[in-house]
Amino acid sequence: MRRPTGKVVGIIKRNSRPLCGMLMPSPIKEATRHLFTPADRRMPRVRVETRQAASLQAHRIVVAIDGWLRHSRYPNGHFVRSLGECGDNETETEVLLLEHDVPH
Repeated sequence: MRRPTGKVVGIIKRNSRPLCGMLMPSPIKEATRHLFTPADRRMPRVRVETRQAASLQAHRIVVAIDGWLRHSRYPNGHFVRSLGECGDNETETEVLLLEHDVPH
């Protein structure tokens, strides 16, 4: 049985589009690092450092990926902006438009 083998030697162009999703609460009280779960399941979870986690619960937010350390399970990113409450029609519509790169 043949196995595909290869090695990434470089990245020519980086996909730097923002990700929409939700911030998962950290099990540690007063933690500043939290995991962000993107709406697009093909994208990895992102480690975000923020002190606003309590106010961002149950909100859809936008996060940008800053980098991914070689031995880290998750990439590092930063909070860009809040879109609104989860389940709100306007918020969910904006998430869909941002995820599919539709100008609005």
